[in-house]
Amino acid sequence: MHKRSFKTSQKVVADVKALRKTLASDYKIMTNYISAMASVKEDVYYKDILTIINNGRSYFSNVVLSRRMGNKDAKKRE
Repeated sequence: MHKRSFKTSQKVVADVKALRKTLASDYKIMTNYISAMASVKEDVYYKDILTIINNGRSYFSNVVLSRRMGNKDAKKRE
């Protein structure tokens, strides 16, 4: 009978702004740690992880840039 009101009342509400802030903070701490370990340790382990992280960041940056450029091109055509 009251499926809609039940679904609405059961919906989980997340504070996305707080989640993003926490995620960004944790990511920054992790990358700073890995960067420090890569510069101090002679082992290639941390250097390899830092390379992987940097490749991921570069890929994500390129995806965002291509989407922005694609959106501008679509607006110009209209």
